[in-house]
Amino acid sequence: MLPQLRTALAQMDSSSNSYASSQLRKYFDMLTKGCGNTNCTNNNCASSGLSPELSVDEAALKSIDLLKARAQFCDMLKNTYEVIIKKDKPVDHSRKESRGMYAAANACEKLFVGHCSATICEDTTLNEANVTEMIDKCLESNDYALLRRTFGAVFSRVDLINSSFVRQKESKKDSFINVDCDSLRKTFTKLTSIPDSPFLPALNNALSYLFENVEIELRYNKSDFEATTNVHFLNMFVLAVEILSIFNEAPGIDDTFAKLCVAIARLPVKLQCELVKFWSRLNSIRFLELIRFVQQFITLKTLSTTFTRSYPIQQDLHIIAAICFLRLLYYSAIYGYCEKGAVMKNAVSSGKTLAEELSSGSIENMNNLEYSSIGRHWKNVKTSKFFNGPGSARSDILAKNLGICVLDCCKPAVPLEEFYNETISDAVELDVDLSRFFKVKENVRVDDFCGKLFFFYFCSGFFNFLILQDEDILHLVETNAFSFMIFPFVLIPECKMRSLFYFNRINMQNESRRAFANFFSGVLTSPYLHLKIRRTDIVHDALAHLEIVASEEPDDLKKQMFVEFEHEQAVDEGGVSKEFYQLITAQLFNLDYGMFIFNEATHLFWFNSFCVDCSSEYTLIGMLFGLAIYNYIIVDVQLPIVLYKKLMNTPGSFDDLKYFDPVWKLEKFYVLYSSLQAMLECDKEDFESVFGSCTFTIAQTDPFDSVLTHNLVCDGDKKFVNKENCKEFVNHYADFLLNKSIEAQYSAFKKGFMMVVNDSPLFWLFRPEELDQIVCGSKDLDFAKLETFAEYDNDYSPEHPTIKNFWQVVHEMSEEQKRNLLKFVTGSDRIPIGGMSKLRFIVAKNGPDSEQLPTAQTCFNVLLLPNYSSKEKLRDRLLKAVIHCKGFGIL
Repeated sequence: MLPQLRTALAQMDSSSNSYASSQLRKYFDMLTKGCGNTNCTNNNCASSGLSPELSVDEAALKSIDLLKARAQFCDMLKNTYEVIIKKDKPVDHSRKESRGMYAAANACEKLFVGHCSATICEDTTLNEANVTEMIDKCLESNDYALLRRTFGAVFSRVDLINSSFVRQKESKKDSFINVDCDSLRKTFTKLTSIPDSPFLPALNNALSYLFENVEIELRYNKSDFEATTNVHFLNMFVLAVEILSIFNEAPGIDDTFAKLCVAIARLPVKLQCELVKFWSRLNSIRFLELIRFVQQFITLKTLSTTFTRSYPIQQDLHIIAAICFLRLLYYSAIYGYCEKGAVMKNAVSSGKTLAEELSSGSIENMNNLEYSSIGRHWKNVKTSKFFNGPGSARSDILAKNLGICVLDCCKPAVPLEEFYNETISDAVELDVDLSRFFKVKENVRVDDFCGKLFFFYFCSGFFNFLILQDEDILHLVETNAFSFMIFPFVLIPECKMRSLFYFNRINMQNESRRAFANFFSGVLTSPYLHLKIRRTDIVHDALAHLEIVASEEPDDLKKQMFVEFEHEQAVDEGGVSKEFYQLITAQLFNLDYGMFIFNEATHLFWFNSFCVDCSSEYTLIGMLFGLAIYNYIIVDVQLPIVLYKKLMNTPGSFDDLKYFDPVWKLEKFYVLYSSLQAMLECDKEDFESVFGSCTFTIAQTDPFDSVLTHNLVCDGDKKFVNKENCKEFVNHYADFLLNKSIEAQYSAFKKGFMMVVNDSPLFWLFRPEELDQIVCGSKDLDFAKLETFAEYDNDYSPEHPTIKNFWQVVHEMSEEQKRNLLKFVTGSDRIPIGGMSKLRFIVAKNGPDSEQLPTAQTCFNVLLLPNYSSKEKLRDRLLKAVIHCKGFGIL
């Protein structure tokens, strides 16, 4: 044994760590001498012949590893030594003996590192030149001991690893991290060509010990790291991520990466922000590789672990730590691509921060914060009785410190869909996750929620905001409080939709129970939101009924909707509601009605700014959209993404015009976004000749062909656009089109919408693009996939001749006919979020061959198809049924 190691063990023998020193000595003897039993079956015993030959240095290093892992001793060694550490007993770092064990192991580790350092050089740091030189020497001698010793020394010491592969010329961006990633990747890619990678165990072990110790220090002494004066302390995290991603398929790398993720998750927010900024500067290809490396670890770890009700996935520390790492990459994708100058300000009109308002208990003063259009400040509006602003809904403490908002990002570095993890989404048990997400604190007042489940209070965002002020997310794991809904970016939209569906169902059941309880007090109330509608006056009846409900019993909007058409006997199991939505949206969005305008190129509707006397109708439409989400109904109307962005309290901006062009008869520009972009990109020399006559005004043509001019700023008709103020002009121009000009119409729509969803976690879970899919469904009609997932009943099967003829006829239909078929069977020509695989489509036999037309039960998505004798007859009958499919009959 090394003399230095013996000295250290002697010193530990004289201290409170004697029990740990005896264990360490026993492991070392087992690795080097063995137990003396040639029939020993212990893989770590030298006598068994199963353990590889180890040098003294390697044995000393491995003995530390075995001590930390509480490895099994040989039977003969058990008789020789008193076994102190129980293998099956988890380590409690708060106990004196556990602290002693780790202190002893770490002391020996430092001693071993010091020995290795003395062998190479006490202050050796790595760079491309000296590592390449070492590789050449090792290849020439066919002995890789030099690489093993060097890597073991450098990558187990914070000072040496942080001084390795640094940039020669630092810039302002390198204030915290100055790693030369290109040189690092180039160097370590050379190492991958060495057969069997004999240096890798030493490298992997060194990194494993390093980050295990760093994580322990971060857990118990985080304040020391917050006040660190070592500006390049984060270098080791970047170096380790790069190296482990290069050797990601090697044995043992996953364990080391798990420890690295835990250490990253423990970092103070200030240091996490610096990592976000560094990774935001990676090129998109390398950045995508890094995301997929983390996603691969999460997926494999999830698939290789068995989760139960007593041990759900929310309690797996390594998976949650990896998701915390993925969260940093998520914000990195957004950070560099956010709108310039779009800084999220978390202050209300009182001047207090959101945290101060929450801690002061003045929730009643925070009724739905709204983001103003140009000033970008928060103001109070009375549209919701619960707090549901973006300060809680789409941000956490990390975003706050970075000064960014997800909704301000117009073009992330990679598509945000790359952060979805389907394996995680499938593994999450939603009832467990929901109960954790809406967990109630004892000190929260719930006086205003008589008869309601307490977690409704937290759906407003209050609890979510408090959770994400906790810098250490892993603390939530350790206290059984973590929920994947805290980080919705990792869940696929279908999973989040199921969560929302379950939440809404619980809310509906609670309202039903409340109605039942009222019965015993002599108050008769319906457990449903019952709408009795005349087909001849559907808009008037719906508006009158919903206005009464909203003014007298707004909580009734949270009940399950039940539609009844006057003088019709159909019972609403979902299908009648679908037809009601088709009929009423067709009228309200009819261009002759004048409430909306339509862009034929994009097939999008938008508010008509000249419709000023339809506030009640806009409120009705808002309620209908909210009820559609609440009752899981797809609306056959396409609205631009910017509308959902505005509903999340972020105003429309210039970048939104790229994807949506309101149909205005403009005096100056005909191709709106490209023209405004050309103004921004125009050279200063040519600007005056091209745009010199433009002023800060906008011209519109009203329905009577009169040209109306609006000033974008005070005295805008006197202020000319030049190169210096053109960006200001463009921003005001977009603000007028998307915000100010339709403020009255949009406010009425939002008022109705929030009446239904103000208690919902809708804005917390979904991005605007995802919300659009929830409301309008998907247009991607893949009938080949529908055939794969279709179900059959009443003697039909995929091999039945009628079914084969049916699918042949379907695949021969035009696109319009296919949409009509889908509408005939399901009540909508859109498919739910997740695609055709999520649509239940049932074909049932409806008697023998006859002249009868096919019928459908839209409530259950069932097509009742007679056993037609020929393909031609099936086509004729089916097309006639699809064309004449209005109304409900009795089957």
